[in-house]
Amino acid sequence: MSENAGEMENYTFIPKTTTFNVDSNKAVTSDSQVINIDLAMSTEGSKLQKCTLLLTVEQDKEYFAWTNMTLTYQFAEPLSTSMLSTSETILSTSSAQKFLTRTDEVYVCDTEIPIDFGQNVEIVFSSMTFQAFKAEDVIRSDRKNTIIIIMLHSITF
Repeated sequence: MSENAGEMENYTFIPKTTTFNVDSNKAVTSDSQVINIDLAMSTEGSKLQKCTLLLTVEQDKEYFAWTNMTLTYQFAEPLSTSMLSTSETILSTSSAQKFLTRTDEVYVCDTEIPIDFGQNVEIVFSSMTFQAFKAEDVIRSDRKNTIIIIMLHSITF
């Protein structure tokens, strides 16, 4: 359904104060009405063995609705004796928190945007640019009709 390019780098997890700096772009092309953008983060040097963020975007005529985010993470070992489980955890945002972007416009996040996932997990997006556009008016059968580009410079847990 989608073709992904780009990779997240330089991720370090420290409970409640994690900042992960990214100087990569994520581009997704799709001919579907629902586009999933999977941001797989490197866990090297962290206490996690897995961390991914899935963004769901629904396409309308003139808008893209960024409807949901799903965070999946797993600790390599318990952080404390009270935390015995290292099983995979999946948290999703409410679809009521969606925001809309117009086709062919660029949105730059100059301020921090906190997203609450519940269970004491909040992600703060900063230095982020969104752009979604239709590739061309007349779509050939061998071309995708939508391209979404996200330039993400930092996420704080």
